[in-house]
Amino acid sequence: MIRRDGIRLFNIHYWSNVLTPLAGRSEKPALVKYDPRDLSRVYLRDDDGEYWEIPYRDLRLPPISLWEHQVATKQLRAEGRRSVDERVLFEIVEQQRDLAEGARKSTRARRAAERRRPSSGSLGDSFTSEQNPPTPGALQREPVQPFEVEEWD
Repeated sequence: MIRRDGIRLFNIHYWSNVLTPLAGRSEKPALVKYDPRDLSRVYLRDDDGEYWEIPYRDLRLPPISLWEHQVATKQLRAEGRRSVDERVLFEIVEQQRDLAEGARKSTRARRAAERRRPSSGSLGDSFTSEQNPPTPGALQREPVQPFEVEEWD
């Protein structure tokens, strides 16, 4: 339903001036569609079949996905909150994004350090620069034995 304060979906409020003539006056539910990858706007279908883009009521809020929203909602419920406040929901999403970015940065630093560190037992350590590198055939020490197979008629 389109209420006086706009559309409320997933505990997020949406508003556009398109809703002004309908706000609080509609008796039947309106068809609202959304993209789960970006909840920053929803699409309202009017009586003529045309879709209108309805953004967040608070345009300062960052776009989030449905999956980020669900994780944040689960975290709020685990903390014992019965109602989900829009402001707190977005704060938790930002905290989770900061946590993921910190993990991404530490992983990049660790991998870069591993690349700089010489590895022990690599092919490059087995010969000096004065010697020729080993040929691929010289690395095999045992002949390759084929697997036994069954032949069916």
